[in-house]
Amino acid sequence: MKMVKKVAVTLMFFVFTLSVTAQESVLLRYNYKKGDKYQMTMVMKQNMGIMGGMNISMNSEVNVLSNGDNKFELSTQAKRVQMNMAQGGQEVNFDSEDKEEDLDAEGKKMKAQFDEVLKTTAYHTFSDQGKLISMKTVPEIPNNIANNKDVIGYTIFPKEAVKVGSTWKQDLSLEGMKLGLTYKVKEITKTHVIADVSGNLELMGVKASLTGFSNFNRESGNTDEMNLNSSIEMQGMKITMTANVKIAKQ
Repeated sequence: MKMVKKVAVTLMFFVFTLSVTAQESVLLRYNYKKGDKYQMTMVMKQNMGIMGGMNISMNSEVNVLSNGDNKFELSTQAKRVQMNMAQGGQEVNFDSEDKEEDLDAEGKKMKAQFDEVLKTTAYHTFSDQGKLISMKTVPEIPNNIANNKDVIGYTIFPKEAVKVGSTWKQDLSLEGMKLGLTYKVKEITKTHVIADVSGNLELMGVKASLTGFSNFNRESGNTDEMNLNSSIEMQGMKITMTANVKIAKQ
């Protein structure tokens, strides 16, 4: 009898805990601290089947320059770019840390393009909700991809607190690729708000749906990890793409 009672009480407490967690609301806001340093790792993969594909990764250093008055300022600088591309029976490998004399002709072309990015520092000022207030790049170089105002990994949070089932939307434009994202809170833990991500992708006039997830740090608002997956039918080819972003405190 005591065992049955103990099991019943334990089960009741477990159900109560689940109910409390499910009903918990969290106001998502960025709460970075001045002087904090983060490393952002972005990995994008594109697979075109027999036509080839491309893998590219970029590691960036992110510094929190200020935080106050409901806004924060970040400086971001790419530190390393790696690329592997296979197309038309040819394969090109590039690593920004390789010496120029060790690169082939295609690698040297890539180095000339990416050197501009690696020499540029982008400064973004956001509200604590994640809305862009201002940005600049130093040095200012036309057509530099560092000039893009949208940065994957920084989300505009909703005004109100979220709970399991809450949704909000955001639009991004990245190098000719348009993303329309919808976040839906799947789970709230002691440390994270975990959201499923769905939406649409448009590339060269072709539209496709995408899915993924995003893990937001409750204390800092930081996107600890975000993953997006998509598949596009283009000119008889099926192209699959994945993007993974991790922003880790150093």
